[in-house]
Amino acid sequence: MTLERRVEPKVDAVQEIVRYCEGHRELLKMEADEERRLLEQEGIALEPAPAHR
Repeated sequence: MTLERRVEPKVDAVQEIVRYCEGHRELLKMEADEERRLLEQEGIALEPAPAHR
């Protein structure tokens, strides 16, 4: 099997993921915002603490 034939299914899968993300951008943002809200509600910090100098 050639390299191109082995890589093609992986390239196709990545392209499908990109199309899904581009077509569902608003849904993905809403889901991420909800996850962030739930984590913050549990007291989980998502941003690193400021570095002290």
